[in-house]
Amino acid sequence: MFNTTMIDVILGVVFVFLAISLVASAITEAISSMVKLRHATLSQGIKALLNHHDFQGLARALYGHALVNPLSGGKTDGVKPAYIASRDFARALYDILRSSEPQKPLTEIVDDIKDDQLRQTLKLLLTSAREDAAAFQVELATWFDSAMDRVGGIYKRRTQLISFIVALLAAMLLNADALHVSAVLWSRPALTGALDLSVHDGNAAMAAEAIRQLRETSLIGWEKWPPDLPHLAGMVPGWMMVAIASLFGASFWFDVLQRVTWLKGAGKQQAGTAPTAGTAR
Repeated sequence: MFNTTMIDVILGVVFVFLAISLVASAITEAISSMVKLRHATLSQGIKALLNHHDFQGLARALYGHALVNPLSGGKTDGVKPAYIASRDFARALYDILRSSEPQKPLTEIVDDIKDDQLRQTLKLLLTSAREDAAAFQVELATWFDSAMDRVGGIYKRRTQLISFIVALLAAMLLNADALHVSAVLWSRPALTGALDLSVHDGNAAMAAEAIRQLRETSLIGWEKWPPDLPHLAGMVPGWMMVAIASLFGASFWFDVLQRVTWLKGAGKQQAGTAPTAGTAR
């Protein structure tokens, strides 16, 4: 089904995808850590969940609670957490609601919340819990988990955008052009075949030309600098392919590389020989 040249082309392209994906993943994680993207996204999610976009009221009290933000020392303007467990959120929010007016029933405390949307949500959760404190905390945790699924989606889209931009810049800097890599690997067998034939026939000019082409063509990197505009425009689709492929992640391309490598090794077996134990997947 696949000849050796085709497998070599696939291996080369997948290796480029893997290399750029690793670079993009590492740089994206570094950028996310430096700008505290995870912390900021979680903070925005909490403010939206409690409907306090100005970071006042329950949102501010929550970030000062020891269960949610143990490193803050009670200060809401200090260190913000990158992750909050749903159980800690539920217990902290319940504690904040109860401590506001300890003598009042929880139903009246919820009724006194000024924000209509938040009040209606908490009343519904309290009704579902049948006004039981433990059940109410379970409802709060479930509500939080549902909201964090959406926050996780927002964070993933942001990091994917950063990763795509980083991968595109890396591909441009290294000239990691998937189309060029495919063309070079596809032409190598023909060039080496021409070299063998020219040596066999004693054709020095043909051999010199084949050697020159083999030396001057590289998989990645800039063979000519500065490149002319038509040549540069022809590289853009290959760069875009590499940048888009990086969004699948390095682990995906590493798995593909392993499978293609196994396929190439299996293809080299002699006809009629059975694969050794453990080679089949």
